Amino acid sequence: MIETSFSFDAILIDSQQNTLTVEGKAVECEPKLFELLIFFCRNSQRALSRDELIEHVWQGRVVSDAAVNRAISQLRKLIEPNPSQPIYILTVSKIGYRFAVTPITNNNKSPSISKSTKPKSSLNKVIGVVAALFVFAIFVLLKPKPATQALKLTERAILTEQLGITFNPYFDETSKTLYALHKKTNDGLIQVVTVQKDGSVRPLFESTAYYTDVIAHGDTIYLARLIDLTDRKCEVVEFKRQTKKLTTLLDCGNSVISHLALGDNNRLIYPYRESNSSPYKLMGLNTQTHRQQQLTHPESVGNTLGHRIFALYNHTLAYINYHATELDSLVLLDINDQSVSYNAPFLDGVISLTWHNQTLLISAKSGLYQFDTTNKTLSQLDYSDTFNRIFASNNALYAEHYSVISNLYQLAKQTDDNTPTALTQRQATIMQFTPSPIDERIAYVESLNGMLSIRINSANTSEILPFDGQITYVSNLAWAVDASKIAANINDELYVYDVNNAKWQHIKHHFSAIHFVGFDTNNNLYVSAEHQQAWNIWQISDSSNTALQITFNGGYSFYFDQSTLYYTKFSQDGLFKTLDSKTEEVMIDDFPLLQWRNWQLVNNQIIYAKNKQYVAFDTRNKTISPLAELANYSANVCRMSTINEQFYCSLLDNQVSQIWRINISLSTH
Repeated sequence: MIETSFSFDAILIDSQQNTLTVEGKAVECEPKLFELLIFFCRNSQRALSRDELIEHVWQGRVVSDAAVNRAISQLRKLIEPNPSQPIYILTVSKIGYRFAVTPITNNNKSPSISKSTKPKSSLNKVIGVVAALFVFAIFVLLKPKPATQALKLTERAILTEQLGITFNPYFDETSKTLYALHKKTNDGLIQVVTVQKDGSVRPLFESTAYYTDVIAHGDTIYLARLIDLTDRKCEVVEFKRQTKKLTTLLDCGNSVISHLALGDNNRLIYPYRESNSSPYKLMGLNTQTHRQQQLTHPESVGNTLGHRIFALYNHTLAYINYHATELDSLVLLDINDQSVSYNAPFLDGVISLTWHNQTLLISAKSGLYQFDTTNKTLSQLDYSDTFNRIFASNNALYAEHYSVISNLYQLAKQTDDNTPTALTQRQATIMQFTPSPIDERIAYVESLNGMLSIRINSANTSEILPFDGQITYVSNLAWAVDASKIAANINDELYVYDVNNAKWQHIKHHFSAIHFVGFDTNNNLYVSAEHQQAWNIWQISDSSNTALQITFNGGYSFYFDQSTLYYTKFSQDGLFKTLDSKTEEVMIDDFPLLQWRNWQLVNNQIIYAKNKQYVAFDTRNKTISPLAELANYSANVCRMSTINEQFYCSLLDNQVSQIWRINISLSTH
């Protein structure tokens, strides 16, 4: 039953009336924030990833992490006693958020009491006994049964040692071969490979297609691939290892990243959808007769994702049913007679499913789980590691394990040795950075074990800037011209760090959301902010908390050069400039919208990435020239120093997606 109202502390939420009451006062709440609050209440005390929130609250639409973080920040302002130190919506390292209170729920109205002239005490007692027995029987029937046999994970071994990214494992029992997908670099071609005993991988064939999955049975290999990366047109092909023959079997739709499953009777299972606005449905193909059959029928209401995570065991198809307005569910379907043996709300954040006999193994954002399909019990196998795709075969689980390490590097001059110099050497990820305008210091955001911190690197030492509270999100950092201050959008709030006093100051504002922050050449503070559903650039007074609007036709990210303001817009390609806030000139008409964060203004040059290379746009003569120093670093975030025009980049030290084998054994309970 879907809960209709929730209450905790002095807060009351009524989902039927769409009302929020805090300490007895009605609080205005935007519809999307209200949906987010309801979802938290229905999933309290459980870690929720941003992907889960996007799928359930935003119904799987294309939403950035920044938008989710802003929604969390705005919701905290409505319900938290102190939004900067939340007690209800907590940040969970490496995962997302947790609603740290268990609301009291009210599913329906109180039953009406029939009036009677005489109390019927004897009848009431009988009814009470019958009701009690009924409730007890229901409790016995529905109470989770302990599994008589459960799986446990034992020894672990890393099977791939080759540099690069190896993912989507599939072990073929017939040929005793482990298949996978592999790419040497993050933006490299995806190859279909076999994993060798020495940890290396061997490509099956050369191809320029974008492969998304591989499964096999003996000499026959089935592959899903994209033939058009723009529209993501999908097709399934068959490859014969002995003859090296590649045959196209079918079209699996548009805007699809397809996975495959292979069952008995030559049946191949794959997801299909007509467009990115259509839900996924699961289809079956008889690989001998080429007869196709629709196996599942997703909801057509709302922007549901339908069915795209699945696994097949004999004739039982397990799949996750994504709902637009309620919790996702697990469905067990007999594909022979279309009968459903199980359909109930399930674990959120499911990444992958695989069968081990009659036990369903689940990879989720919060760890590995097992679901006993006989007793209908769910238990956690492991929470120490997060795995993506998993595949079980006999007594082994093949799992994809992923990690990223990046550091700050100073690039060598063209006349010097070409080896970059490491400025930071930590087992962490550099999220973003900005060089000081007066010296060689660099302010940067670091993620270490899921925890964010803001630091300053100087002379190969790293100093953390202490922040009161947990940092969950940083939009960007900006130095003042004299390097006396650093401005930052932290957790969707405006802060300024006094470098000399080593202290953050919280700058209050009246905007519904802020994004980019920066200073002009006179050390005045500016932000891009959303006001009346439009993003523009505003000057902020850190003493009086007042704001002066600078742009009126849009403004998102920006830099100042003397009296000129250069800026991008929220939903429009192009880079613009203004001298007086009244006139607007297009400087670069094809400036990519998605480059809003990765550009800078340095010494009359606008530096940004174009067509997979860094270029410099001269603001004086409006010419564009490639930057030879960055020719090999187009996929990295790079910045130029204003004092010596030296380049710094965040370079990937280690990006590993390995295939692990985890042994499985039975434990009797």
